[in-house]
Amino acid sequence: MKKLFRIIAIICTVIIFGLLALAAFSYFTYKAEYKHVETETASLATADVKSVVTSWDSSELQKISHPLLIAELQKPNQDLEGFFKVYRHLGALKAPVLCKLVNFKSNIGIPSYTVADYSCSTSFENGEATIYIELVSDKDSQSKFLVTVFRIESPLFLKILEK
Repeated sequence: MKKLFRIIAIICTVIIFGLLALAAFSYFTYKAEYKHVETETASLATADVKSVVTSWDSSELQKISHPLLIAELQKPNQDLEGFFKVYRHLGALKAPVLCKLVNFKSNIGIPSYTVADYSCSTSFENGEATIYIELVSDKDSQSKFLVTVFRIESPLFLKILEK
């Protein structure tokens, strides 16, 4: 009987250490993948912002937009070109675009998606601006990160509205 309990104790110990090893492996694999995705999305956010603000062409935003954003932009009460008319008041890009991760969320399951929110700051010839961009990768974007949110805030816009 003692021998049976000893064998059961050894089996339980091996199982517990096996589960701990599996948990540690999963954790470090997740962290490495998270770091990779964070690096990838940071460079994508910077590149996407630059592509839009360099030319101030609304079609550049539509090229990198997720189907959800495109559907929203095509609603009758939306005037993308009107927004860009205001955005163009900022002028040419003067400084590098610096993007900082604000929020990161990944869901493995149904639905499966990854969302990365960035706040990008830069300066233009007519003022400073903060650009908020959200990148999503899901079944509709074919594993490629696409833009679902693109918003620019600048003190210059208040001055324009006051005129």
